[in-house]
Amino acid sequence: MTQVIIPTAGLGSRLGTLTSNINKALIPVGVKPAISYIIEWYPSDYKFIIALGYNGGYIKDFISLVYPKRDFVFVNVDPYEGPGSGLGYTLRCCKPHIKEDFFFHSNDGIILDQINFKNINTDTIFLSSNKVNSLKYRTVKINKTSVVKLIDKTTKKISNLYNYIGVAYIKDFKDFKKFLSKISFSLGESDYFINKLKTKNKINNFFIDHWYDVGDIDDLKRARKDISDFDNLPKEDEFIYFIDNQVIKFFINPELSKKRVQRAKKLKNFVPKIKRFSKNFYVYDYVEGQLLSTKIDLYKSLNEFLKNCNKEFWIKKKLTTKDKEKFREVCLNFYYHKTIDRINSFYQTHEISDNEEIINNFKSPKLKNLLNQIDWNILCDGIASRIHGDFHFENILLNKKGKYKFIDWRQDFGGLIDYGDVYYDLAKLKHGIIVDHDAIRNNMFEIKISKSKNIVDFELYRKQKSYECERIFNSFVEKNKFSLNKVNILTSLIYLNIATLHHQPYSLFLYYLGKDMLNKVLNEK
Repeated sequence: MTQVIIPTAGLGSRLGTLTSNINKALIPVGVKPAISYIIEWYPSDYKFIIALGYNGGYIKDFISLVYPKRDFVFVNVDPYEGPGSGLGYTLRCCKPHIKEDFFFHSNDGIILDQINFKNINTDTIFLSSNKVNSLKYRTVKINKTSVVKLIDKTTKKISNLYNYIGVAYIKDFKDFKKFLSKISFSLGESDYFINKLKTKNKINNFFIDHWYDVGDIDDLKRARKDISDFDNLPKEDEFIYFIDNQVIKFFINPELSKKRVQRAKKLKNFVPKIKRFSKNFYVYDYVEGQLLSTKIDLYKSLNEFLKNCNKEFWIKKKLTTKDKEKFREVCLNFYYHKTIDRINSFYQTHEISDNEEIINNFKSPKLKNLLNQIDWNILCDGIASRIHGDFHFENILLNKKGKYKFIDWRQDFGGLIDYGDVYYDLAKLKHGIIVDHDAIRNNMFEIKISKSKNIVDFELYRKQKSYECERIFNSFVEKNKFSLNKVNILTSLIYLNIATLHHQPYSLFLYYLGKDMLNKVLNEK
């Protein structure tokens, strides 16, 4: 067996805000994080030494949950930034665990080439066979199959020069450990090879055709485009991965993960069963099925689906008088106070103020005036029942047996995990009917803003099935004696709430869509 050292202690500063909450090794590249591509590239019997530093606990939890049958040693690196830190120091921390020949593999290098590891049996440096970028990376000068020289980043034009990709094989691990005892904290594995060349030792090179440096923002974008067609609306505080027929959810806030696990038990049989979980992660088996958002003839079965939900899923919760008062307060906090907080956050982030505007040729007063028009007593008189909490077609699966499975459930309703307001599920469903996530992913919307004239025009491409589904949904709401007006108000508030969670121009589109819808609902004749 052979070892693999993966240093993950660094900050990942080249990726800017993408690594403000998470280690770069866990940044999604398609359906998996970078570190999964690295681990899975090596034979299953290889042992791994993982150096942990910045947000290292996330990496340890992820690996322990997803790869329980592989052999890992975790090494804490402290300090991992500032004086005394560096790759040399990280490798010194790993030194006691290096007990055989090993591969060094940087935590941001994804290789897609399939190689025969049995052929790698002498000191070897892996090189990119593609265009050389000597400004970004250390380069290697070769002579046929042997390394002649390692060169720091340079502007000089040199023949037979190739980029070193941060992956290497060290045969004489004892010699490497001796070298570690002599070098400064800032040096690394490539300096070991430089030293070897001085003593005329032969070092092989191995060319890689498909390599991505996902620690670089441009190469990360290239990798995401080339490797996978998986397209998910990104979030900065939670991620989703798909590995070995498993779904792994990650949350920066451990309370969200904890409550999701708790609610999964409450929603038993309607949501996938959680197999394993840790502080910030949980894992469940991938559910084979079709998302309702992709079902072309959805409108044909929508009414039956809604009737089934009303009968089987939205089961009402009996509340005491005291609990009813508490539920009303929860609804007020969830609908009113959260909305105010989210809107203020939107104004601060986008440097926009509340104004009177002409939106799509319709005069709209200030948003605060519209909010004051809402009868919050009526709106907060909710129907306590079992709910999903993020109920839209991208979170509803139809399996091969014709059964529905709900995914990505909300962690709570204003702090409540046993029940919530069924009107919120209804409004979430309608918000997804109107704004199709697939249309957003394909930029099928436009928004034009004239600040000087306070004129806003937006347009959203909607498929015919979307209008038909909305008609069927509205009919179901009224037939089952729910208030369509109440659903429509909550739907507009949902758009206003989520605007601050997204980037421009989508965030602006959501805000003005929500404001325009609220204005029309409150003032319809």
